[in-house]
Amino acid sequence: MMEAQAAEQDEMLWSLLRAHQQRAEFTRRMAEREKTRDRSGLAAQLHARSKEYEADAEVIQSILERRRVATTDNGTSKEEGNGEETAN
Repeated sequence: MMEAQAAEQDEMLWSLLRAHQQRAEFTRRMAEREKTRDRSGLAAQLHARSKEYEADAEVIQSILERRRVATTDNGTSKEEGNGEETAN
């Protein structure tokens, strides 16, 4: 049951990571578009928002990296996120 919960948490974190990365890219493109339309104020706001999404994505990614390899009770390492087990 705990493994199922951990797998579900990982799935949610990966989904959240992708969402933040996509939001960052989208707002970055919007900022560039507004910049070409001489709307520098709006472009700056969008650029700042993009940086916030990138920072959030980096936090999520670091959490996933820390969770990536978990040692199980029987001495094997489980690669969380893909379900593969390897011997230590």
